[in-house]
Amino acid sequence: MAKVRFTLYFLIGAYFSLHRRHITYRPLVAGILLVVLGLSVLTPHPPVAGVVCIPYLVLYAAQIQSPLLNNFGRAGDFSYGMYVYHYPIQQALIQISGNTLFLPALCGLSFLLVLPLAFLSWHTIEKWALAAKNLDPRDLRRVFGLPDAVTDPGPARK
Repeated sequence: MAKVRFTLYFLIGAYFSLHRRHITYRPLVAGILLVVLGLSVLTPHPPVAGVVCIPYLVLYAAQIQSPLLNNFGRAGDFSYGMYVYHYPIQQALIQISGNTLFLPALCGLSFLLVLPLAFLSWHTIEKWALAAKNLDPRDLRRVFGLPDAVTDPGPARK
C-alpha cells in the first residue's frame, strides 16, 4: 500500500507542477486541508486524506514567503556535509553510549555534532571544489603548480 500511496503523492505533485499557472495557494484552503488531515486520524482511512491533503500542503508551505527563510542558504549549503557525516557520527554515538540513547537524544546530539562538520566541509572543501569544476586542466596545473604530465594524458602508451 505504501508504494501506491507514494506513487500517488508523486503523480499529484507532477499534476500540480504541470498546472502551476492555474493553481493558487491560499491560506484558507491550506487551513481547511490541515483540519481535514487532522480529523482523518479519527477515521479508519487517514492515508486517503493524506493523499488528498499532503501534496497541496507541502507545495503551499514551499510558497510561503518568510523573512526567516529568505536568507536560509546565505551561510552556505551544508546539505551534502550533513549527508556525508551524519552516519559515522550517529554510529559513533551509538557505540559510545552502548545503544542506550533514545532516538530524540541521538538525533539532537548527532545534529549538534554534524552541523559544525558540515559547515567546515562546505567552507574548506565543497565550495572550492564546485568553483573548480569548470576550470580547464591547464588552469589546474597553473594553480597547483603541477607538471604537464599530471593533467595532460599525452599520447597513449602501447
